[in-house]
Amino acid sequence: MSEEKPTPTRKYTSDLWTVDKFVQSWAKHSHYETWAEFWSAMNSDCNEVCGLDIPPVQLQARLRICTKHLANKGYQAPPFPKRPKKVPPPTLADAVALAGLQKIPGWKPPKAKDAET
Repeated sequence: MSEEKPTPTRKYTSDLWTVDKFVQSWAKHSHYETWAEFWSAMNSDCNEVCGLDIPPVQLQARLRICTKHLANKGYQAPPFPKRPKKVPPPTLADAVALAGLQKIPGWKPPKAKDAET
């Protein structure tokens, strides 16, 4: 009996979505004003061409690289919306501020124990 090896999951790489098809898709979808709409349209085209989704971070990186290369060749790259920054989860300080908690009057932090004990 031979054991079946699991097939590796394919991931998006830029060579799967050729530069000509990528730039055509980019120009076609450059009218979108929000990143969500733009990424959705670009991802749909990517999926149609190579059967895979393009992660938003990889799309942004490829757009920036292509923009730079096009500028170096004297071409104006199609516009694309900014990708929103990931919002970090609230911190304890944020929670304290939202709850309106007050410090205990006269409170002092406990002293650290001696390292020799």
